[in-house]
This record gives sequence, structure tokens and C-alpha cells, in this order.
Amino acid sequence: MVVVADGGDVSATRVLCEAAEALARATRALGACMGVGHVDGARVPVLLAGKPWRASGRLLSVFREHLFEMLPRADVQLTRVSQAEGAALLAMRHAGLHVGPEVFKVL
Repeated sequence: MVVVADGGDVSATRVLCEAAEALARATRALGACMGVGHVDGARVPVLLAGKPWRASGRLLSVFREHLFEMLPRADVQLTRVSQAEGAALLAMRHAGLHVGPEVFKVL
């Protein structure tokens, strides 16, 4: 899908943009459930993991556009970890464990 959309296919581009917007809404909802984004001036780290984010500039740009409308203090960063590792890191950080991807080398 990403390759086709990046090649200029109108339908694939529309689907990709809708997916990016839905992901931004889901990210904002997750942040609200976790209680982030409500402190004045506090940056909200948003870590994106997985190949789709690196494969398409369009997916990332539309995601960022919609996310910043909802969460203007977001600090979006691409990681080099898989989606599973990204989810594990998010869970660990939410639990108060401030570790990075290097933790997977010792597990």
C-alpha cells in the first residue's frame, strides 16, 4: 500500500491518509488514558516504531499534521525498534522504568 501510494495512486493515497489520521486519533486517545498532554508546557514523547513509518514520508507527515492539531506539545521520534519492542518500551516507561532499546540485548 505504501509503495503504491508513494507512486501516486489516488486511492492508495486516500487510504494511507485516512490511516494516518486514525492513528493520530488513537495516539491522542492513548495519551489521554495515560494522563499525558494535560500539563502546561510539558512535552509529550511519541515514539513511532516499525517499518511503515520509515517507508513512507506521506504516512508520517499526515500523522504528524493531525497529531499536532490534537496534541501540539507532541515530540514525535522515529525509533529503530520493531512494533513489539516499541510496545514493550512504552509499557516499561509507563511503569517508571526508563530504559532504552539496549535492554533487549540483555533479555
